[in-house]
Amino acid sequence: MRRTRHIRQLPRADMTPLVNIALLLIVFFVYVKQVQRSVCTPLELPDHGKYNDGTRIHPLASIFLLENNRVGYLTYQSSEASAAYIETDYSINGLRKHLSIAALAKRPVVYIIPTAKSTFKNIVDVLDELTISKRVQFIMADYPLPTENRMLAAYRHYKQSNPAKPFLTSLRLYW
Repeated sequence: MRRTRHIRQLPRADMTPLVNIALLLIVFFVYVKQVQRSVCTPLELPDHGKYNDGTRIHPLASIFLLENNRVGYLTYQSSEASAAYIETDYSINGLRKHLSIAALAKRPVVYIIPTAKSTFKNIVDVLDELTISKRVQFIMADYPLPTENRMLAAYRHYKQSNPAKPFLTSLRLYW
């Protein structure tokens, strides 16, 4: 009996299809990343309390971001010693209605003032409403001033003691 020698060869893998798939995946992920780029909304912001022409900014209103997705909308009267305050929400008949009225003024500017119980979502919702109105500019505050905290506390007290009366009230700003 004759013995034959078998020469063993290493198995070869054809890498061409794998390279094709890898290139297709790279192209796919680059395309998806390009499509997913965020779209930034340009906003023109007043600079340091003055317009570009140097005139001083007089805000029309202050928007207080409250707890439970509520918004306090403080409209300044012609005399700076009083204002009308109403608590509303982010609905079409709420904040959007007030901002559309404010947009009718010349150079409308509002202050956005977050309170301790507001969330980042509240800030985003207000910025969305301002973007929808397109005319109203804003100035963002860090926190409410002590006089504003006292005014909000007075309104909460008024609301608790008079739940059946309408919630639009005129308050003194400084006392």
